[in-house]
Amino acid sequence: MGKKEQYYCLAEKMYVEEQKPVSAIAKSLNITNKTLGDWKKEGNWDEKRRKFLGSQYACYTGLYELLNKVTAKAIEEFHETGEIPERSTMNFISKMIDKLPKLKNFEAREIAEHLEEDLQENKNVDTDILLSVDKFLRGGE
Repeated sequence: MGKKEQYYCLAEKMYVEEQKPVSAIAKSLNITNKTLGDWKKEGNWDEKRRKFLGSQYACYTGLYELLNKVTAKAIEEFHETGEIPERSTMNFISKMIDKLPKLKNFEAREIAEHLEEDLQENKNVDTDILLSVDKFLRGGE
């Protein structure tokens, strides 16, 4: 079995989904940078990466916006009534707190990759994203 048959799918996944640079993939799979560059061009990996990041960005942005709205409403109600928010609201907020660093890291990678302009069109939270957020929140990562 040739290297392409053996490593192409793995290399593509590492580039597209894990955003690893070609040099790191080449080193870990013991393949030349030129070979990976050829595969990358042939498979249109840059476009696949852009689409993958766009879908991830839209989902995480939706989740981040949802968390901000829930938190703001809970704070507002606390100031108005003096009552602590419902248990379900507090559980949601506390579960999302550990996910915020992942969101921030993702945003930083987006900016570093200069994808922000392309992704501005994907800001709307549609039904698929809400379903993804719901699944994510229920532990179905």
